[in-house]
Parts: sequence; C-alpha cells; structure tokens
Amino acid sequence: MDVAGVCAWLGLIAWLLAAGRGFGMFTTWLSSGGANRSEHAVSRIPLPLVVGHMLIAVVGLVLWVGFLITGNRGIGWAAVALLPLVAVLGVIMLLRWRRTFRAGRHHHPAEGVAAANRSPEARIRSVNVVVHGVAALATVTFVVVAVL
Repeated sequence: MDVAGVCAWLGLIAWLLAAGRGFGMFTTWLSSGGANRSEHAVSRIPLPLVVGHMLIAVVGLVLWVGFLITGNRGIGWAAVALLPLVAVLGVIMLLRWRRTFRAGRHHHPAEGVAAANRSPEARIRSVNVVVHGVAALATVTFVVVAVL
C-alpha cells in the first residue's frame, strides 16, 4: 500500500475518532438541555448549528467510505470539499463553548459563574473538545494527502 492508501485509511480512523468524540459531546449537551430554550438551560450554541455541523460531517464521512470502497477520486474530493464548511461551523461552536468555559473558570462575579453553570455546553469537558479538534485536524490532513 502506498502513502496515499495509508493516509486514506488513517483519515477514516481519525474521522471516526472525531465523530465519536463529537457524538459524545452532542449527547452531553443534549442531555443537559442544549436543545431546549428555557431559563434553566441557556445555551450559546443553537441547535441548527450543532445539527448542521454533524450532518455535513456525516455526509462527508459517508462519501469518504464511498471513496475507500470505489477508489473514485471524485467521491474523495467531494468529501474533502465538505470539510471547510464542517470546520467553520466547528470553530463557531468552539468559540461559543470557550466563552462559557472561561466564564466558569475565571469566576466572573455577576453572571459568569451562574450562566456557565446553567449552560449545557459548560458540561462538556475540555479534553473532549481538544481530542475532537485534534482528530478533526488529523482527518483533514490525511484525507487531503490521500486524494492528491
């Protein structure tokens, strides 16, 4: 197997790791009231943003599996073409999560701690965010090398 072939399979592994961590963060956010708009669960991350990020990433993953099965470079490039949009939506969520994380960590007296403690995304552990992000960067690297 050549370098491109190895990268193609490493890309799948990284993509599955990112998807697994992402799904774990989604279930934490959802079970903490992320999809509900109530005074007890104030989320800075809107449901359409989360679902859009997930759906586009899953479509890309399905296309990548199609590329691995068929070897059709057009399918591979279609999967790669979705990654910038997935990344932009992910960075938007990261920045919104980070505000909540920092508010809880730095103990802002007025609203920071109370808002962070009520926020569904405050329950997402930073290690999950980091692993998801690193796996996503590895995914992009491997799949781009594989289709070049």
